[in-house]
Amino acid sequence: MEAKRQGKIQLTRFFGLTSFISISVTSLLIIIFIRGLIVSSVEEISEQGNSTLTRAAVSFFSDELNAFIEQAEQNGEEDAAAQMVSYHLRRHIHDLLRETSVVRVKIYDWSGRVIYSTKPEQIGRMQEGNLGFAAAISGNETTRILYRDTFNLFDEETAEDNLVQTYVPIHTPDKSNVIGVFEIYSDINDQIKDAGASVAGLIIGVVVVMVILFGILLFNIKRAERIVEDKQRENRERQHTLEVLSSKMLTAQEDEKKRIANELHEDVVQTLVAVKFHLESQLQQLSNDTDSSKDEPEQIVKVLQDAARKIRAVAVDLRNPSLDDFGLRTTVDSMVKEYSSVSDDLNFVASVQIPENEIPLERKTIIYRILSETLTAICKLGYSEGTIKIDLMQSPEGMKLGIETNWRDEIGNDDLGAVDGFGSMREKTILSGGDFSSVRNDSGSVTRQSVWPN
Repeated sequence: MEAKRQGKIQLTRFFGLTSFISISVTSLLIIIFIRGLIVSSVEEISEQGNSTLTRAAVSFFSDELNAFIEQAEQNGEEDAAAQMVSYHLRRHIHDLLRETSVVRVKIYDWSGRVIYSTKPEQIGRMQEGNLGFAAAISGNETTRILYRDTFNLFDEETAEDNLVQTYVPIHTPDKSNVIGVFEIYSDINDQIKDAGASVAGLIIGVVVVMVILFGILLFNIKRAERIVEDKQRENRERQHTLEVLSSKMLTAQEDEKKRIANELHEDVVQTLVAVKFHLESQLQQLSNDTDSSKDEPEQIVKVLQDAARKIRAVAVDLRNPSLDDFGLRTTVDSMVKEYSSVSDDLNFVASVQIPENEIPLERKTIIYRILSETLTAICKLGYSEGTIKIDLMQSPEGMKLGIETNWRDEIGNDDLGAVDGFGSMREKTILSGGDFSSVRNDSGSVTRQSVWPN
């Protein structure tokens, strides 16, 4: 029972652990995939919005930008360039910073020099190696996102906010040449927070769903386990019922045989014996008669003696009275001597190692019937010389009856339990609730075992 319980626990643990790992991996993959979609969507929307805003700003005050870049190139001094920003351009930039999410604006001339920045300390720096500037001065707009704590090599500082930066080329009034680059940094902290909240909600939702799913799986595993246990219990009960019925059937057969044997022995045999004595008495009275009258009673006596012997043999075969009178050990010893006298080529050896009072009466009957039918079949089949060893002992598995044989005719037979003479042993063992097995020993002999659990 403990072994079965351990098996059940290991089964639940296996399926539970497998389900948990599978659900966890699936949840992680779902979260990573959807998080990637959310972040990608936020980045795309932010980049498109900032790009549109930057293009609109450049288009709206392009005249002021062209004039400012031209004057800055003519002046050539960084501080003066900062002072040359016209009133309208300053106002436009101020409105852009106040009314939108823009947090920083920079203007580059054609050489990559910062000629204007909302951070004055950046004015005059050369950023010709900036890839965003390089793309824009070539006429290509570029946009990228800077996440918080990301170091900006060209601004020589670490971003404290999540920003999206867009570089847009500034063309001459006739659109023939690019004379500078306009850059805008926009704050996307709110978008990132919303995305983070969406991802957090997603994680919570997925975890809740997977926990519910895992609970349902565990419930189904437990339910399936209970169903299997119920079926196994029903099968065990049915098997037990069959074993009880088989045992009762064998016991009933033995009781009936015992009754018939007693009737034959106590009634018919006694009657025949009385007739025999009566005829013998009559024979003595007729001893003075002629020889012809004397022969007939003698023949009758012989017939009656033979009939009594046969009836007694039948009674013993039906139910050996020594089994009730002297016990199993004495009966087995007597049986071995009898079969040894019948067969000159086979040597029978028996050993009963269980006390008589520890063997139930119905078990004695089954063992006696197995030995009687098996040994009779062996003698009738005429196996060549060999030894037949019978052992009855108590083992941890239960009461064990073993019949070991080593005759030459058996060597090479694969189906050891199907050898002629042992079919009855297997059948009666199983019907009485035991287990039958056959094994070939290292010495070449074969042992058939019947084991009845304690």
